Amino acid sequence: FFYRFSSPFNFLIWYFLYGLRIFRKSSDENLILKKETKLMGKLSSFIYKSLKPKLQNLFLQANKNYSYIELCAKDNGINMVIDSQPNEFIVSPRFSFYADQKDHKKIFKIAKRYKIDLTTWFSKVPPSHLIKNCKVEEVFNAKKISNKIINIPIYWTLNKKEISKITKFLETISKFAIT
Repeated sequence: FFYRFSSPFNFLIWYFLYGLRIFRKSSDENLILKKETKLMGKLSSFIYKSLKPKLQNLFLQANKNYSYIELCAKDNGINMVIDSQPNEFIVSPRFSFYADQKDHKKIFKIAKRYKIDLTTWFSKVPPSHLIKNCKVEEVFNAKKISNKIINIPIYWTLNKKEISKITKFLETISKFAIT
């Protein structure tokens, strides 16, 4: 949202919502899990309960958006991280594909022109949270693969114009995608 509707005052809105405890830091979630208390506050519970009857329709729309973008990616020879099968029902907040790390800056620059907020897979492989509780084996391949993954945010709220923008973006960057 803040990327799509950029304004020099977006940080104020973000801090306001953070102050209302609508946004939380990821590390706060881990503290809540350790205390074994409720994960949702009153406002979040209210929003969830009001949306619950509509969730099936939201999931259907999210899957429709994902499937359409996936088809466009396939048509443009873009190698996707998730190779979905006909019997799968994918509802994801992101669409992930592979691109050489040397091309990431070019792809992000093109995305900025289209006003699409891209992300990469993981900044640290393996993730460092609670790493002391794990036995880490060889992670060379995981690092190599995660450095090639780019994510496009996709939601059930995407309209035809936004989906069209994403498909045009995929057509434009298809020359950088790993096939």
